[in-house]
Amino acid sequence: MLNLETQCDISSFQNDYDGNDPVHKPGKPINFEQMHNKGVEGVAIRKCLGRVHDPWFERNWKDAGDVPGLKRTVYCVPYVAYDMGPQQRVMAIWPSGGTFDGRCDEPAWDDVERKHALPLQTAISRLMPYHLAMLDTFDDVEFYTGKGPWEGWYSKAAGWGEDWELVVANYMPHLYQLAISELKHRVAEGLLHPSVPRGWLYDKNGIMVPSEKRWRQWQISADGNGLGPSYGVHSHSVDISFRQVPAEPEAPPPPSGLPEKVRQLRTAFGEMDDILRKVEQEVGV
Repeated sequence: MLNLETQCDISSFQNDYDGNDPVHKPGKPINFEQMHNKGVEGVAIRKCLGRVHDPWFERNWKDAGDVPGLKRTVYCVPYVAYDMGPQQRVMAIWPSGGTFDGRCDEPAWDDVERKHALPLQTAISRLMPYHLAMLDTFDDVEFYTGKGPWEGWYSKAAGWGEDWELVVANYMPHLYQLAISELKHRVAEGLLHPSVPRGWLYDKNGIMVPSEKRWRQWQISADGNGLGPSYGVHSHSVDISFRQVPAEPEAPPPPSGLPEKVRQLRTAFGEMDDILRKVEQEVGV
């Protein structure tokens, strides 16, 4: 059985921000405490889209950090068809200026899902320096992608999972009527499995990888789930995923009491021996 945590990812869209009309729709704060109270243990916050900062990133980062126990990380969305230099610089700094020095509680996401017309090899050769720069900036990074986008626009090669963990986007709208707790239970029990890119389905020797080792996090519910307001955001829906985490070590068994009983018996036998010696002395045996 898998040990899973429920997580969300958000952007200014969940703040109800409209970049085409920021005067009338400047956005509203997300209620991260409500999100945490719904059972969400971690949130990935969009930092940038190409070379543009998410306008609500700093506020969302701070507000999420004000909720005790809520883990934070970031995700960045590169566009490989455009100049990667400005995108890399934006990724590495605060919107208000200065090198990003926030601490991510979990690996950052390199959100790889944007369509382009480049050859696959060209796309990967442009993507990987950005990915490695994310590793330098955030200390750890995972690929966020889906089977269609990755294989169609980036790589069909096997073995990516040997080097990089995967946050897989594979939605199951036919199960949106289920409670999140039930959906989580089915994933934990191995009753549901995501479709992953070939790079994580097979290792570098072409051997199929066991299902639970193909992904670290599964974004399973998103557009159309209608859960946004109940999770404290201002959009109709909210992205929900399950992250595999190490199981808590089992607590040692409670003391059986046997050592104490042995001590008590030894004490009792010692007292009986003293009494017998006194009786022997009195009767002259």
